[in-house]
Amino acid sequence: MIYFQAIDKSIDLTTQFLNNGQFQFELLNENLNTILEVGDAVNTSVTCMTAEHYEEFTTKISKLAYNIEQLSNKTRDLAVYFKELRTPFSVYAELFRSANSLSRLMQDTMFYPNAKCIYDFQEACRRNSLLNSILNVINLVEHDLNSDSLKFSDDFNNWKNAVNALLTQFLFINSYFWGTQYNGNWDEPNKLGSKIGDLLRKMDGGSGSEHWKKTVEELVQRTQDNNEHLDNSQKADLLRTTLGNMFKNDSFYVVVFNDCDFGKNLACDGIDNHYICSMKRGLCNVIVYRTREWKRANQYERTNFVNRVEACRNGVVPWWADYTGFPGILKNDHIQNTGFVGLIRKDQNPQVRSVNCENDGPGYWITARNKAGEEFILIAGHK
Repeated sequence: MIYFQAIDKSIDLTTQFLNNGQFQFELLNENLNTILEVGDAVNTSVTCMTAEHYEEFTTKISKLAYNIEQLSNKTRDLAVYFKELRTPFSVYAELFRSANSLSRLMQDTMFYPNAKCIYDFQEACRRNSLLNSILNVINLVEHDLNSDSLKFSDDFNNWKNAVNALLTQFLFINSYFWGTQYNGNWDEPNKLGSKIGDLLRKMDGGSGSEHWKKTVEELVQRTQDNNEHLDNSQKADLLRTTLGNMFKNDSFYVVVFNDCDFGKNLACDGIDNHYICSMKRGLCNVIVYRTREWKRANQYERTNFVNRVEACRNGVVPWWADYTGFPGILKNDHIQNTGFVGLIRKDQNPQVRSVNCENDGPGYWITARNKAGEEFILIAGHK
């Protein structure tokens, strides 16, 4: 039967959700009509399904209900990421309770497909104003997007995933609800899907490279402006501690050195959204490089990277009046797979610190000598 195809597809979809750990909007939004068809199938089964098909139907639909039950439990556990926002947690908690309650009633229509269960589910959706619940989540999230407690990437990404799961669960329920009704408005879920997609894309803009850069740049500038009395080493230690507390999954190089200019004393090259330079504030310059790949690199990759940097200790750095552009040469010809290369004259007192890394990562740094015997600190950040 055509209904069985929709149920089978929904089982596959929810199994994929479970394998990924939660409801996911992108997958559901591509399959809204399938969920509508499942709702229609359950409603039709009450009056129109023949006995020869009913047993197979109940077996399949019960499997779908079981998957939804597990997904609902996973969504409920994500509520913890809605604490400490501008909006009181109790407001979000009520929305999680509503989603969980409606999900249980939806599961009842699948475990026990009969007219009363379907009626109870439909009335609960109307009474709880399912549409308003979705719009409330969207409005609250937009209000909380710039919350100070979400300036740190780990917190923001956890919250974003939780928002995705909650809204996707509501959208799933909404699609099923319209499918269970005769002459239901099958366009409504697609309209809601567009609104949810717009919000999640907006959140993606907040959690990307510009988000961490803005946060870290503000931190670095405050540290420079408020700590002129500290030396370079003390400032580097302070930044290492603060960044380590703020970001748990990222690895950083922090370099604090005298407030020199680019050219003779300083040159760097790297992937723009992976590093920042804050120049001539608080009697110092600061460079911060960020990556997540060093922790994932295997021992062979790390050893090979270190060996390439070590090979630059003597005779590779030229005797130039202006080193602008030279880090790019190092990246291309000597140290591949780098996200950042910095060269700082040693008499500028550069202090290098590793954050969330063992030994000297994320990458490697050395004292390199040019052909005139002048010393530089060479920092190579792994891509």
